[in-house]
Amino acid sequence: MNLILHQAVLEAFQYLKSNEQSTTISLLKEYLNSYAFLDTSLNPPGTPIGYGNHAVNININLEKINNITYTNTFDFYESIMILLNNLKDPHTIFTPPCVSK
Repeated sequence: MNLILHQAVLEAFQYLKSNEQSTTISLLKEYLNSYAFLDTSLNPPGTPIGYGNHAVNININLEKINNITYTNTFDFYESIMILLNNLKDPHTIFTPPCVSK
């Protein structure tokens, strides 16, 4: 019984609904449009070591993610997490809906 339930839950998380990707990207763009450090993320100050000087173009990278054909939610949301983690800003933590409480 547990194996069947486990498999059903895993399959549900692996399936990416047809509109989920575009809706998520659209909402992220809208939300991040008011990100206070949007301009700084394009040309960050500091040395290239540690938290400084690694530029992140949020909108272009979200478009790149949106143009990839994902077959599951894990890979899609992982791409978003990696992008936002590259900002090195705790204000932009992204938790996928399948792992949030």
